[in-house]
Amino acid sequence: MSASTVNQETCPICREDLDVSDVVELRQKGADGINSASVQRGDDVVVSAGEKEHITCRKRYINPKDIENKKRKKVEPPKRSARVSSSPFNSQTDCLLCGTTVTPRGASFSYVKTDTFVQTILECCDSRSDEWAFTVKGRIEYYGCDLHAADCIYHRSCSGNFRSGLSIPLHFQNVPEAKRRKSGRPKNKDQEQAFMTFALTLRIMMKNN
Repeated sequence: MSASTVNQETCPICREDLDVSDVVELRQKGADGINSASVQRGDDVVVSAGEKEHITCRKRYINPKDIENKKRKKVEPPKRSARVSSSPFNSQTDCLLCGTTVTPRGASFSYVKTDTFVQTILECCDSRSDEWAFTVKGRIEYYGCDLHAADCIYHRSCSGNFRSGLSIPLHFQNVPEAKRRKSGRPKNKDQEQAFMTFALTLRIMMKNN
C-alpha cells in the first residue's frame, strides 16, 4: 500500500488520535520492525509502509526491554480489580485523566483497550511531573495498571492535551465539583483518605528518584 492511499485517523499501536505533534510516517523497514515486535508481544498490530504512528509509541513498542517486560506481565498477570468497586473514583463513568463524568452524547471518548496506552500515559506522567501527572498516575496505580479490567474510560481531548504537555481542557476544568461524580454515589471518607495518602506517597517517591 502506498503512502498516498493510506487514510487513517488513529495510531495503530495505541489507537489514539494522530492529532498530536509526535507523528511519523513509516517506511518499509520501520513497518517490518513494528510487525516483528507485534509477533514477539503476541499482539495483533499489523502495519504497512506509508502508515503513520506516534514516534513515542514506535520507540517504546520496538524496545527490547519493553518487549521483555510485556512478556513477563503475561506470565504473571496483575491481580484483577477486587479493588475497583471500592474505589472513590468510578472507572466506568469518570474520565481517567480529568476526573469528570463522561457524557456519552457530549465530548468524544474512548475505553482503555491496550497495555500500550497505559505505558504511554505513565511515560507522560514521568515526563510531565506536575500535579495533573501525579493525580493520573495515582489512579493508574490504584488499579494495578490493569485499566482494561476496570473498564476505564477517558476523553480524547484530555488524552491529547495530556500527551502534548498541555493542561486539562478548559471545558472540563470549569465543571463544578458536584458534577464530577454522579449525585447518587455515596462517598467513603476512609477510601478517599487512603487514596490521597497513596497519591502523596507516590509524589514523594517520584521527587526523590
